[in-house]
Amino acid sequence: MAKIAPFRGLRYNTASVSLEEVVAPPYDVIGDEQRDFLYERHPQNIVRLERGKELPADNLQENKYTRARKDFEQWVQEGILRREEQPSIYIYEQEYRYSSETPKTRRGFMALARLEEQESRVILGHEQTLMPPKLDRLNLMKECKANLSPIFSLFSQPEGTIDKMLAEVASRQTPIADFSDDGGIRNRLWVVNDGIFIKSLIAHMRDKAIIIADGHHRYETALIYRHIKRSDKNSPADERPYDYVMMMFVNLDGGGVTIYPIHRIVHGISGFDPATFRRRIEEHFEITSYSFTCSDCEGVTDMLLADLARAGENTNAFGLYLGGDRFDLLKARDSGRLRGFVEDNHCESWKTLDVTIAQTVILQGILGIDTKNISKEEHVQYTPWGRTALEAVRHGEAQIALLLNPTRPEQVKSVTYAGEKMPQKSTFFYPKLLSGLVINQFD
Repeated sequence: MAKIAPFRGLRYNTASVSLEEVVAPPYDVIGDEQRDFLYERHPQNIVRLERGKELPADNLQENKYTRARKDFEQWVQEGILRREEQPSIYIYEQEYRYSSETPKTRRGFMALARLEEQESRVILGHEQTLMPPKLDRLNLMKECKANLSPIFSLFSQPEGTIDKMLAEVASRQTPIADFSDDGGIRNRLWVVNDGIFIKSLIAHMRDKAIIIADGHHRYETALIYRHIKRSDKNSPADERPYDYVMMMFVNLDGGGVTIYPIHRIVHGISGFDPATFRRRIEEHFEITSYSFTCSDCEGVTDMLLADLARAGENTNAFGLYLGGDRFDLLKARDSGRLRGFVEDNHCESWKTLDVTIAQTVILQGILGIDTKNISKEEHVQYTPWGRTALEAVRHGEAQIALLLNPTRPEQVKSVTYAGEKMPQKSTFFYPKLLSGLVINQFD
C-alpha cells in the first residue's frame, strides 16, 4: 500500500524574494545557457543548489555539491528559506496550453511517499535509468540532505474523487503563490494543513499504485541513500525521515496530463545511403511523400504532423525526413508483423508502442544501431520539438529525423502496471514541475 504523509516543507520567504525569480525548471532540462541566466537572475535561485557550476579549482573538499550545501545552510540561517509551522500538503496547479488548444489545467498535490522497492509494485518506474545521473544526485543528496524538487508521479482514479477534493479545498483558500513562469505557464500553490482533509486524502491514496512520470533517477537515488543510512550500525529500527521522498501526485485519468512525443535524430552512421535506407523502410511501411518549397515548408510540416497524428490512431506511424525537399509519412503495412521483431519476453502493450517499433525495427533492425549505443546517445539524439529534428537534418547536422506520435497516458498505465519499463525516451510530460516551490529537508 502507498503510504503518504504531510511534512513541514521549506519554502522561500516571499517577503524577502520574488518567487518567480528563484524557481527553475527541473535540473535535467536546464542547459548551460539557461543555467547561467538563472544564476544571474537572482543570487538565491534554486539552480545554484540543483545544478551548480563546476569550477577549474574544484576538488573533493570544494566542489559544486559542497557549495550547494553551504548556500542551502546559509539561506536557511538567514531566513531566505523558512520551514512550515505545521505538517502540510501542497496543492500545485499549472495552467498551460498544449500547441494551439484551449488552456488545460493540471492539478495535484505534493506530499511525502514512503520509499518502496520496485518489487513491491507500490511505486513503479516506467523508464530505465543510468548510473552517472544517480551518482550526481547522490552526491548532492549526501551534502544537502534534502529533496530539492518533487518527483512527478501519477495514480489512476477514473472517478476523480481526489481531484474533486483538491478543487474544493483550493476554491476555499487563497493560493500562497500565483505567477506565470518564463514559459507562460501559470503556477499556483496552496498550503493545506487541515488534519481531517489530510487524513481523508491519505486514506484515498492508500490503495493506489504510483507510477513515476519524471524523476526516476532521483527516486532510485533516494533508495540508495536510504540503503546507505540503514547500513550504518547505529541506524534506528523505526522509520526515519530518509525513508520518505517528496512527490507530486497527479491523477492520470484527470484530463490534465499531457505527454509530448520524443523524436529521434540519427547521426554519424558510417556509409549511410538514403536511397538504400528508404528501400528497407518500404519493406515494412507504406510511404506517402510531401513535397515542399522554401515558401510553403511550414505549412507542409504542419500537414505532415497532422496526418501523422491521424494515422497513429489506427497503426504504428512515423514521420521521416532525409533531407532535400520531401517529407515522408510512414504507416505500418502490418503492425502485427512488426511486433514479431520484438522479443517475446515483453507484454503486448510494450510491443505495440511506437517507441518500441522505432527502436527495434528502424534503429536496430534497419540501421544496425545496438542498444548500448542508443542508451549512450552515440548515434541517436532526442527532442520533443518536431521542427528541431527536421532542422538538424536540413542543416546537415544529422542524417535522419524520425518523428513520433506521443505515448498515450493509457499506454503508460498498461505497460507499467504489467511490470515493464518502456524503452528509453518514451515520454516527455508537459509542463515540467518547477523546482524551488517546496523543499523537503530530511536530516
